[in-house]
Amino acid sequence: MSSVSSAQYYSTGQDPANTKWKQINTTDFRIVFPAEYEAKARYLAALFQDLKNKGGKDLNHIPKKFSVILHTQSATSNGMVAWAPKRMELYGTPPQNDETQAWLDHLATHEYRHIIQIDKLERGFTRVLNAFLGQQATALVLGLYLPAWFMEGDAVCSETALSESGRGRSAEFEQELRAQLLEKGAYTYDKAALGSYKDFVPNRYTLGYYLVGKSRVHYGDDLWNTALKKIGEAPMKVNCLSTSLKRGLLNKREAFFQEMKKKQAAYLQAGFKIESLDWTEVKELNTYRDGKLMLYADVMSELQWEWQVQDSIIEKTQADALIEKKVIFTNYRYPHLDDQADLLLMKNGLADALTIVKLDAKGNEEDVFMPGFDYGTGFDYKNNKLLWSEYQAHLRWQHADKAVIVSYDMQTGNQKKYKLENNCFAPVFSADGKKILTVEVDSNGESTLLIIDEASAKPISRIAAKEQEFFMTPQWAKKDQSIVLIIQAKGAKSLVKIDITNEKRELLYQAGTTNISQLQVSDQYVFFTSSHTGIDNIFAYKWENRQVSQLTSSRFGARDPFYLPSENKLYYSDYSSDGYQPVKLDLNSCMWKVQEGDAAKFALAEQLSDQLGEKLQPDTTKLDHWQVEPYSRLAHTFNFHSWAPLFVSPDEGSIDVGISASSQNLLNTLFTTLGYKKEEGFDNGQFYLNLSYQRFFPIFNSKLEYGKASFAYFGKRENTNTEEDDTLPLDTEWRQLEWENSVTLPFNLSSGKHATFLRPKFSYTIYQFANYQTRITSPEFNPQLYNLNIADRTIEELEYQLFFSHSIKASQRDLQSPWAQFLQFDYRTSPSKDSNAGNVWSGIGQFNFPGLAKHHGISLYAGYQQRSKFNKGFGNAIKSPRGVSDLFGLDCSTISLDYRLPIAYPDWNMGALAYIKRVKMAAFIDYGMEKGEFVSDENLFQYDNRITSAGLEFTADMHVLRLPVPLNLGFRLGYENETNAVFGNFLLSYSFDF
Repeated sequence: MSSVSSAQYYSTGQDPANTKWKQINTTDFRIVFPAEYEAKARYLAALFQDLKNKGGKDLNHIPKKFSVILHTQSATSNGMVAWAPKRMELYGTPPQNDETQAWLDHLATHEYRHIIQIDKLERGFTRVLNAFLGQQATALVLGLYLPAWFMEGDAVCSETALSESGRGRSAEFEQELRAQLLEKGAYTYDKAALGSYKDFVPNRYTLGYYLVGKSRVHYGDDLWNTALKKIGEAPMKVNCLSTSLKRGLLNKREAFFQEMKKKQAAYLQAGFKIESLDWTEVKELNTYRDGKLMLYADVMSELQWEWQVQDSIIEKTQADALIEKKVIFTNYRYPHLDDQADLLLMKNGLADALTIVKLDAKGNEEDVFMPGFDYGTGFDYKNNKLLWSEYQAHLRWQHADKAVIVSYDMQTGNQKKYKLENNCFAPVFSADGKKILTVEVDSNGESTLLIIDEASAKPISRIAAKEQEFFMTPQWAKKDQSIVLIIQAKGAKSLVKIDITNEKRELLYQAGTTNISQLQVSDQYVFFTSSHTGIDNIFAYKWENRQVSQLTSSRFGARDPFYLPSENKLYYSDYSSDGYQPVKLDLNSCMWKVQEGDAAKFALAEQLSDQLGEKLQPDTTKLDHWQVEPYSRLAHTFNFHSWAPLFVSPDEGSIDVGISASSQNLLNTLFTTLGYKKEEGFDNGQFYLNLSYQRFFPIFNSKLEYGKASFAYFGKRENTNTEEDDTLPLDTEWRQLEWENSVTLPFNLSSGKHATFLRPKFSYTIYQFANYQTRITSPEFNPQLYNLNIADRTIEELEYQLFFSHSIKASQRDLQSPWAQFLQFDYRTSPSKDSNAGNVWSGIGQFNFPGLAKHHGISLYAGYQQRSKFNKGFGNAIKSPRGVSDLFGLDCSTISLDYRLPIAYPDWNMGALAYIKRVKMAAFIDYGMEKGEFVSDENLFQYDNRITSAGLEFTADMHVLRLPVPLNLGFRLGYENETNAVFGNFLLSYSFDF
């Protein structure tokens, strides 16, 4: 779940225009949802009502009223809270790899916690800022002071404490940090919090869960309660979070380390073979001025020691590795064997985008196919065909994407997509490959087992889930006459067999709140992954005696079982700090330890639950009491959420002197900015209004600017006495209106690994200049002798634009998409007969290619522009060679060639000042041409300039002041032949995509 957006004016996109919206509007919340989702919206209302007094109990806070919008036509399983405007967005489709808790319970609990976190900041000086800036003030304070690991980790603590599930009870969630600490040790705080291109770093959810969870257990609820209050009350103190945390830690830190000494002594006395640490020395080494760093160091020391204790008693399975470990973090998952006994795997990592690869008996690796975004359930194989489910974007609506079934024929190279009405997940072939079994999920989040014909994609049969059930990862069984699957229901999971003919069920194994996943069925066994031991391992259910046994004992986690009956071999993926590695094991040499007793507990999760003393228990007996009514689009057209004593234009990314207000409605269909700005050349500034209406397929934009402009200059006027032109010092004022209207058709043609967009756009702009008043600014000229009148005029401008972009998936380390094309064509003209401003057309293309080595990139840019001879109003559309002034001829063209490569991944931090993750270099050469003419002293001169520049750019990807916004900072040094000079430029760019 990607949950919190502190970026201002953030839009996730739109739902289909024909969606009929309803709402449940209470004093505490408003839920807006599609009409067909009413039953679950009522249940969600009961969830929020239950969370009102439980979700913020430890922070002693109940949030103010908030709005929720439900996206139910998307295959995405996610949630988000944003604060400018303030709202929660929930995606209702449950994932196939979820834990035991129902998806809506999990989602609502996690996202509600974000509402509490942010709402609690609105106090003290932050509340004063709200009066001047609106909701963007809270978003600003949030982004500056609360690290992402706190926001997400604290929410994971909440989802865990309020349930018998949650990610705090997930072995897979824990394994990444545990493997890192035991094999590589603790990273610096900056690396752990801000990421790395050099090493894999567990995400902010995992890091934050342990930092927040451990601190709550050791120091009580008041630690974070006080920290949030201090940030909200005095955000002008730049170190308010660090100082608050340090004070809270120092009060009880000595007691914590004394407790660690006692624990260590007890384990050593019991005979555990563990390292004896001097905890007094550890305490001194972990003491920092910054409370965040001190908390991080203490928690990492504690976790590393605790997991070393656990690691010392694990009897690890000795399986045969099938590949050598990579130097760079790489996952090889979901092993299958093809018809030639070659190993098929799904590969991804820091250096590799998700790809299905093949390994032969000699270990030679070959790329087979690069799928699109998958849903974490792997792939299937039968008769030289691969099968999986992947994300398919909608042509227009961001919230109407689908999960589609895709197959790939390894012999012919043909790819096939199966057109089905609903989202389909976790597809598998029948034994003969002629049928496909999948989980179909409709827009209400209800699941059905669907069997389709592989050739025609026509449905053969369906088996619907019962109320409150959700079907997961089915497999064929008993010669394709039955289906074995996992059923999630009422906070528990079970392994069930269903007869296809009569739909009769047989319970094979009740896992309860223990997470099970990833089935593999044979004639004798049902293999699956289970966290029963506290670490993910492969288990087997034996058909003959109905016995469940543990087969593996992995150090960090074993997943993705694949059984080859002909060799009696078990293949699976084994995790380490370098990623998942495929291994195999003779089935007879497995542990075959009969599962007995209760599942292992996750100590921190149980401590958090006990400390909170609450569980989620929504009242479902009165769901009909929630009043449902239509949601009027018209009544909620505007939602002004932020304002400022400055002019802030989020769509243009500009700030100026003035005032402004911004509106974004809950459905993300109308965006409005209005205000006043102190524009240069306008003595009294400009009024500004910008509207973007995005409900329908076309996007309609309208921008209006109006003000009184003035200009001081020397101009020639005829003297009525002498009948000669005199040069006069003049000052002219006039009323100026600029009104731009455009229509854009945003086609999203993305599919599989290809991100493809096409955007035709038409714009009409009108400029009106009226009420001219001109005066002579020098007393030595008699204004009665000159005609100073200027006629009103109107200029119209038409622009036709076509933009196309295409790129394929890139790895985390790639500096650019290895294959990409960006094309843009523009034609601008003025049809006004009285005031013709001329015309200009241009074409731009940029093309990315792979470089000579991995992660290197070549970029070729070409642009051409032609202006009419009479041209007053149009600027450049193409870029100029670097290091020289703009090209402004009648015919202009530019060609640029760049070669980019990474130099180093230093992960170097300069204290709190900066953290440098990657250093890059680029070599460039630019060539520009401009042809044109000009008049001087009544003579016509023509010119043909050819300009070349070349040089190097050195930049670094970094974070400054531990802020999450990634910066690209560096310099450019080059030579240009226009003036035969060396030039240098400072380079800075940033992104809010983090």
